Amino acid sequence: MNRITFVFLILAVLFAVTHFFAVAAALYWYYWWFDIMMHAWGGMLIVLGVHMFSTFSWATYKPTWPVVIVVFLVTAISWEFFEWLVGLFDPATYIFETSKDIMVGLMSGVLTQLLVTANKV
Repeated sequence: MNRITFVFLILAVLFAVTHFFAVAAALYWYYWWFDIMMHAWGGMLIVLGVHMFSTFSWATYKPTWPVVIVVFLVTAISWEFFEWLVGLFDPATYIFETSKDIMVGLMSGVLTQLLVTANKV
């Protein structure tokens, strides 16, 4: 297993456990910053996932900037659509919150892309 796969798997498991605990303990509702942190973490995981999958023998792509941005946007917009479908939003702040969530994730993803390509994690 290469380093990028190991890092992705560890962070993804920690993310899932944190999210499960946060939902059970209502942390998203008690702490205003918790959702921001999780969207930043999610943006990082999306970019690491793009890099991880590119290491598999069947992958026919390179994790270039356009690939990373497109995968991020498709994933983030799909997630926000899911939140809207299941009613996890406040109609009064929906546009602002959705925009913030996508921008925080995108900034985290861009930073992750810069770090991974600069250091070849």
